[in-house]
Formats: sequence, C-alpha cells, structure tokens
Amino acid sequence: MRAWIVAFAVVGVGMPGIERRSSAPRIADDRACASCHAAEVAQWQTSRHAVAWRDPIFQGEFAHGRLAWCVGCHAPLAADKTAPREDDARVAQGVGCDACHARDGRMVSARRGANSPHATIVDPSFASPALCARCHQFNFPVLGERGRLIRYTDEPMQATVAEWRASGSGADCLDCHADRGHAFPGSHDAERVASALAIDVCATSDTIEVAIANRGAGHNVPSGGVHRRMVVRAWRSLAPERLAEFVLGRKFRPLIGGGKETIADTTIAPGATRTARFTLAALGTASHDVNLELRYIYALDEHAALTTEPDNVTKQVWFRRVDPREVPRCSQR
Repeated sequence: MRAWIVAFAVVGVGMPGIERRSSAPRIADDRACASCHAAEVAQWQTSRHAVAWRDPIFQGEFAHGRLAWCVGCHAPLAADKTAPREDDARVAQGVGCDACHARDGRMVSARRGANSPHATIVDPSFASPALCARCHQFNFPVLGERGRLIRYTDEPMQATVAEWRASGSGADCLDCHADRGHAFPGSHDAERVASALAIDVCATSDTIEVAIANRGAGHNVPSGGVHRRMVVRAWRSLAPERLAEFVLGRKFRPLIGGGKETIADTTIAPGATRTARFTLAALGTASHDVNLELRYIYALDEHAALTTEPDNVTKQVWFRRVDPREVPRCSQR
C-alpha cells in the first residue's frame, strides 16, 4: 500500500496543497464570490477550510518553525509560501474559493452550468478523492532550510484517503462531507463524529467495558492530523482523581535522517470495533455510579498529557453515567 501512498504525496511541486492554481489569483478574498454565490460562501465561512490558517492548533505548531511545507495546505493562495505575510488577505482566508476553483486563470469544476459567466475548465475529477488527497493524504516529509521539502519518507503522515480506499466503500469524500454544501463538516463537528460510531456498554464482576464501532465513517476514526486522538474516560463522581483513560490514535518515533514511523495505531478502521476496559476497583469504591465519556482531542503535542489538555482543543462526543450492576453483562453479548 505504501508505494501508492508515496505516489499521492509527491504529485505537483513537492509539497502538499492544491496545485495548478492560477499564478495570479483573481481576487484578494472571497467576498467577490458572495455576490453570486452567497449561500456557498456562507457555508464555507463556517468550515474548517475557512480557518485553515487561523486555527490555533495549527498556529501553535507552525510557530515552532514556520515551515514552508505547511503553507501549501493551510494558505494555498499565499503569495510567498516561504514567508507568508499576516497582512496578506489570501493567507488569512485559508482554503478559499480560488484555492480549489481557480486554475490557469479560469474556473474549474466537474461541470459547467448552462448560464455560467465563467470561462470554465470542465474536469470530471474535480472534487474527487484525488483532489482531496492533496491535503489529506501525504507521507512524513524530510525538510531542509526554511521548511523546504527535501524528500518524503515511506510512512504516511495523513492517510485518510488510503484508509478510505482500503475500506472498499462505494461512497466517496463528498458523499459524506458535502451534505451541508461547502461547510464540509468533519471531525470538528462532535455530532458528525458521534453519528459515525456505535457505542455499547457492558460489565463483568470486576470491569466495565465500552465498545466503540466505526459504523459510519469511510475512513479510520480518528483520522487526519497526527496529533488527533479520541479518549474514552471513566471515573466515579466521588473519586475523580482516579480517572482512567483509553486512547485511540497513533504514536510515532523519529527516524534517523528525518521523518517518523508509526509504533502504535489504535484508530478504528471502517467496520471495526475497539473496546476500552476499566477495572472497577481502580476507579474507587466511594460510589456505585461510573461516568463514561468519549472525547475528541485536537492536541498541540502528541506527547501532551490528555488530562491537562485545554478545553478549546477538545470536544465531548458521548457521555453516559451508569451503575455497573445495572448494565448488561458482557458475557451475554
């Protein structure tokens, strides 16, 4: 599988991002599009694409090295990727209209409307998984001065499109992520994450178990950024200091010469189930009830202590308070 992952990663000019865009973007920001496409622009303004550059999690990482390699996806219209200017409106708008829809001075789309005033390149592959892969499928880079790409390793840094292809799903990216037009809801939408999962709770004489099945996502959960994790938490209300956690995500170690390799992967593949098991005695005996929570964490640091993550990078996906004596027995499942 890794051979074709590398093929996705190196297409274009040597960094991920939307390639073949106009060398002279038509507009400085997306307000011009709103005069004819008000609904689409309003949807986009609520999307993660709109805040791709301003996102505090990205900015927290970018501040460490201001790597040019990162700019291709987070501000693809930047005039200078090696030194993006904060006062450049094309940087602040993140992944704006032109990032996807402008190519060689013309508009690009899968089809041209009969009354469209635009000179349009009709490309049936537009908005296909291959286009999404530019920013959602690439391997770890080895970077040089000012964050310029030297080469890619053979280890995927983001593998969302590869995960989707491996699933054999008949749906593609837009079938799931374009139901709200250009808002493209994804992992930052807690309801969207919850709708993709089936969560079941059972107990034994000494444990409580939470089984999480990926029933609705066509890729692994969590997917995308290397620092994203989901965490199952269990604690008794009268003994919160005994909170226990089960982490779903990936762990890496650096390689000599640059890049990283995966050393653990507990993400949930499409159709698969992962089970978190908590020993009841370890949670304390001060009360019978047990609080169970699934939380999505957008971490600044893959080694950060989960219990101390700031609230602005976490979202609660699911919560339930149970008495282990009253939930179904695991042996009956």
